[in-house]
Amino acid sequence: MRAGEALAALRQENEKSRNELGAKIDAVTETLRDAVQQVRGEIRDSRVNRLSELVSKLRDEVDAAHKRADGMADTVSVLRLELQGLQESVGALRQAAD
Repeated sequence: MRAGEALAALRQENEKSRNELGAKIDAVTETLRDAVQQVRGEIRDSRVNRLSELVSKLRDEVDAAHKRADGMADTVSVLRLELQGLQESVGALRQAAD
């Protein structure tokens, strides 16, 4: 009977160790899951921040392009007026030459 009792005690100890090990594995697994979720969140936040920076830079570049285009439009208007004045002067010179 002593051998049977010893075997039963060993089995019980083994079962207890398995349960404790299983609980530890579950705790580590949960910790790892939490860490993975946190890292994923940080990566997502980092990507969002980077995209926000890129959008801001793009918006600045678009604004600068609009200002350049407005400046070019003003220059074209001035050049048209100057051309018109030159054409009128040429017309007046032709009439004077005739």
